[in-house]
Amino acid sequence: MKINKKVDKKNRSFIFTYLILLVTTALSIYLFFNPVKFNPSQMLTKNEPEFSMVKRVIDGDTIELENGEMVRYLGIDTPEIQQKECGSEEASNFNKNLVENKKVRLLKDITDKDSYGRILRYVFTEDGQFVNYLLVRNGLAQTLPIPPDTLFDKTFEDALRTAKKENLGIWGKCFNRGEGR
Repeated sequence: MKINKKVDKKNRSFIFTYLILLVTTALSIYLFFNPVKFNPSQMLTKNEPEFSMVKRVIDGDTIELENGEMVRYLGIDTPEIQQKECGSEEASNFNKNLVENKKVRLLKDITDKDSYGRILRYVFTEDGQFVNYLLVRNGLAQTLPIPPDTLFDKTFEDALRTAKKENLGIWGKCFNRGEGR
């Protein structure tokens, strides 16, 4: 009897291991032929509106929605228009062309609002353009990583490195060969 129990346990263990291996292999094959494509806009939560209308652009990284809420873009910082910083007009105009009087999708990371009461979001145009990223990639913003909101930090750092290397926007106009700030 003891021998049968040991054999039975070994058989069950073998069968369990075999099933795990079979399921893992099948899943791997499926994912290989049907890769999951990451789409940040799929991360929208149910309590956030699918689209919001932008009433006006305040500056390069802040907008006002039709409902009166102010939105501060997460992960980036553009030159301050109130202080007439170099590149502020360009950043503001670029932002206006992308979002003013248009619908946008807002993606929350961890933090809901900043100390000024503005909601903090990643912003996407109706046709899927990632506004925060485009501002950095075109040299009109620098990165502003503030944990715990770090979802796109690496993406922004890569875009910043490229913009500086190519002397785009503020990196060519305001700083010598991408240095400074």
